Amino acid sequence: MINFTELIRYKLILTEGSFELAEAYWIKPSGKMLPTRMTHIDMILRDPELFGFTFEYIKKIHDDFGERLGQEGKARAQLIRELISKGWMRIRHYPRQGRWTINLNKLTRKTKDFIQGFSELVISHKGDKYDNVTVDTLKSSKNHTMLELSNDALYK
Repeated sequence: MINFTELIRYKLILTEGSFELAEAYWIKPSGKMLPTRMTHIDMILRDPELFGFTFEYIKKIHDDFGERLGQEGKARAQLIRELISKGWMRIRHYPRQGRWTINLNKLTRKTKDFIQGFSELVISHKGDKYDNVTVDTLKSSKNHTMLELSNDALYK
């Protein structure tokens, strides 16, 4: 796990562990980065308590939508929305398409700093600086390249 903390100018930097370029991440409200090699919903199912859920609650949501556990459907979308509204961030890389999505509640100074720091780490670990990144909040959507995000695009 990686922990990001604030420094002068509110930049977030890597302070423990090493950065792992992965296809998916959950970012805790504390800034701790959780890379995953599985789907986001599978990670929730494997450790519901980490996300503040119980297995029974997750099963009920799936049952309410008539979906099987782990299905990429409405129950998954609801659980992800709940986490995002509580300050979690979801990041997914689609390497064949050369794009990323970052889902978060809202853009604040802290989340902008995190996204900028994350973009710098991706580029420094041989990620494509020209990949398109869609930053989706619960109310808006913005598109930038990874390079633009590393260069303060969200502050303009």
